[in-house]
Amino acid sequence: MTISSYHTLLSINCFHNYFEGNIARGIKFHPGISTQKIMQRFDIKINTTETGFTLYKKGNSDVAEFLKYISQTNSISCFDFNLTSTDPYFYSFTDYPVSKITEILFDSQNLLPTEQATPIQLKPEFIEKKETLYIAQIKIYFDDIIELSQSNIPIQYTIQFSVRSTQWHYFIISGELSNQSDLHIYDKSKPQIRFEGPSTVLLPNGQEALKFSSGDSLIPFSEVPEYQFNLVNKTQRKYEKDPQKSQETILIKGLPNPNPASMSITYIKDKPLVTSPMYVYL
Repeated sequence: MTISSYHTLLSINCFHNYFEGNIARGIKFHPGISTQKIMQRFDIKINTTETGFTLYKKGNSDVAEFLKYISQTNSISCFDFNLTSTDPYFYSFTDYPVSKITEILFDSQNLLPTEQATPIQLKPEFIEKKETLYIAQIKIYFDDIIELSQSNIPIQYTIQFSVRSTQWHYFIISGELSNQSDLHIYDKSKPQIRFEGPSTVLLPNGQEALKFSSGDSLIPFSEVPEYQFNLVNKTQRKYEKDPQKSQETILIKGLPNPNPASMSITYIKDKPLVTSPMYVYL
């Protein structure tokens, strides 16, 4: 493709806040069947980038006339693209409904409000499906492209996937600890997150464990671990002027962050709650 002979029709950038830098890695964009046909017939090219893709048309003809002609001769009103992910756990770390099969629809007639003219952010809409091969679909309508081009507004769209947040569960397995210890889990840099417990539970394999739960604090997955929670034992110090003062002993520094490959779903009053179990041997 000779750059000088092609002109931009539109660009779409894709983001996901699970990934470092909000860059949605591993997303593949597949033109729909009707879009493939008009791309071949009218010599429309696609150039993929790290964050999305750009569509180019050949020549410098007027965008409005070009798209109107395509619409009239092919009975097509939009460009459509199906999205897939190379990551097998995309549905786990992305905030999809857990009780049904859904696909996200992004289309140019459903926008998120913004103070800036560009880029234009498409609003996600969850569409229930019996089955699906795709994580999302994008539809950019010709009328919207024409309106932007006639207003001399760059035709730049963005889509944003949201990370899933879960209730974290730590199961501490050790024959040396007991509920008599004053155990706590926390990260001093994130005092707003408080873990409940411990409580003694019986694991499926028959072992006892001390369970800590993040309770009402739902914590997002992240590609790069963002939290450093410590398992701490607090003991009361004797002969101190301050009787409330306690001594802390860090038993485990830097507890693991959850893996999206391992999550569970429980129901509380018929509402699903996604939890992230982590098993720690001490």
